[in-house]
Amino acid sequence: MASPTFSYQALLQTLEKDCKTAASQRVRKTLRLACDGHRGQFRDTRTPDARVPFIVHPVGTALLAAKYFPMVQNSLADDLETVVCIALTHDLLEDTQIDQSALDKTAGPEVRLAVEALTKPPAGVIGKSKDTRNREFADQIMKGGPTAVFVKMCDIMHNISRPNTTPPRLFRSVVDKAQKLYLPLLTQCPLGNEFADVVRTSIAKAEQDALNAERFAKEKPVPKCLDEAISECMAASGGKVLELHDITSILDRVCGTLNTSIWVVGGTNADTLKLVNASNPNAIESESFQGVVGDSPAILTGKGSSKFPILTKAELGVTTFVIPMQVGPAKTFVATLVFSHEGPPKWLTLDAAALIVQFLAHRLILSESDRRARVATEAAKLGIQIDAELAAESGITPPDLLRLSHWRIRCSQAIETVRSLLNFHLLSEVSRDPLRQMIRIDSRVKTVNSILRKMTLRIKESTPRFEDIEDSAGVRVICPTLASMKQFEEFLQGEKADTAGCRLHPTIDRPKRDFISNPTVDGYRAFHLVLEVVLLSIVLDELQPVL
Repeated sequence: MASPTFSYQALLQTLEKDCKTAASQRVRKTLRLACDGHRGQFRDTRTPDARVPFIVHPVGTALLAAKYFPMVQNSLADDLETVVCIALTHDLLEDTQIDQSALDKTAGPEVRLAVEALTKPPAGVIGKSKDTRNREFADQIMKGGPTAVFVKMCDIMHNISRPNTTPPRLFRSVVDKAQKLYLPLLTQCPLGNEFADVVRTSIAKAEQDALNAERFAKEKPVPKCLDEAISECMAASGGKVLELHDITSILDRVCGTLNTSIWVVGGTNADTLKLVNASNPNAIESESFQGVVGDSPAILTGKGSSKFPILTKAELGVTTFVIPMQVGPAKTFVATLVFSHEGPPKWLTLDAAALIVQFLAHRLILSESDRRARVATEAAKLGIQIDAELAAESGITPPDLLRLSHWRIRCSQAIETVRSLLNFHLLSEVSRDPLRQMIRIDSRVKTVNSILRKMTLRIKESTPRFEDIEDSAGVRVICPTLASMKQFEEFLQGEKADTAGCRLHPTIDRPKRDFISNPTVDGYRAFHLVLEVVLLSIVLDELQPVL
């Protein structure tokens, strides 16, 4: 049973008392949604016995937002009620099963849009590094507008307000991100000097608290038995979905390792399987077991087999456990636990380590299943057929899917513009090719699955935007002669096409590609033009009679 201190009624009373106003029906419903979404989730604490329900964080953020709202209200387009609702729900889409439609229905579209801006896109099973995602997330918040930036600052101030209960490493991470990533947003999106001073003072105090914690606080020792380790894993997961970097951090702490990494296995040749560091995509790749210690710990590939046995390797003064991870049917993963020359704790046998690894991986499986379900639901709403495995591998989210759908509509509009221009040229007196009846004009927009497949093939340090794929839309003109092809080429680069908003793309390398003079090895001959099409929209206002 939940503690009365953190019940819905108690939290509602706290909101009404500290906000000094009766909560509206909208705030009450939003608080109820937040309580339901975060039920069973807990804040990270130094000791599992001092568990605090996660809901205190969004409520605490809302209280700070209400406290500092008078300082920034002239800079915001939203009223206090909307800001409080955003603060109450700012973690819902990222950490719970609540989706956009439920949030939209309960709190309104303006709240949902702000919360989407405050929701860090999931990394997927393998994808962007933490640093890349953090930088992109800060840019996303900035694009969300002044209200999103304000709520994020209140979120930060609440997170750094409890140095004595937050694990030291987590507190240091939160303070560093506040200083390096989020504080600069106040210079790009000014919310007034008074509020900016409050945020800077809070972060400066937190930095001192972090230094004191690192200087005096002692980390909890490694568990003394498997039962303690499992209990600590349960407390560390806090009922929330996990990502790979979360799992490596928990394994480091629970197993007392020098280094932990999770690697995904790819490639078609079983003797030379490629290993990519899934928990740190910026790390180097490994083709075989090299016994490297540090950022890329020792890895062992099973010769002639894509399956990884549980193995121990003692080399270069360290001991390495290589343990398979079952994370869905799509990929093979291995976790590597590197221990010092003293070796692992006595209770940590290979079987025990495998049990802990798979226990944590189960939380990752749940998160992947949830993300796939959200994407499938959004795809069904949009009438899009999508490959579930491909969607998971590309890391696309429901908001991304909506943007992709809108992008494909724009691609279709661009195709119609180009086709109209080409038909105009074909029927004009300028084009008098005697064989013009043989000219054919075809077009297509890549399917969603085709776009995702191309994005997945390009994944390296980060996933490219689908807007960056230059052949999302294509128009093909089949010409009977080189002369007619030359006419179309000159027309598309001429004044009439430019006036219609169609021109060679100004930022793409090699917008003209000649495969006539230089055919491909399989004999393909064509001339490619990469065009930029500016879609014009005209707004007709109601005409007022002139007296």
